[in-house]
Amino acid sequence: MGILKFILYFVIFLILFRIVRAFLSTFFKSKNESTINNQSQKKKSKFEDVEDAKYIEIKPEDEKKN
Repeated sequence: MGILKFILYFVIFLILFRIVRAFLSTFFKSKNESTINNQSQKKKSKFEDVEDAKYIEIKPEDEKKN
């Protein structure tokens, strides 16, 4: 019985340790790293504003492609 209790406590300790470590790593993550990651994941668009996209000039070469 003693070895089973030891294994049970060890497994519970490992689970709690991983949860606490994940929480602390996200809590202490610097904001600079998170903003850099957010900017790199942002979809790059030709037009940042939708209003700019409405008023694009259509060139004669573009009409031939369609």
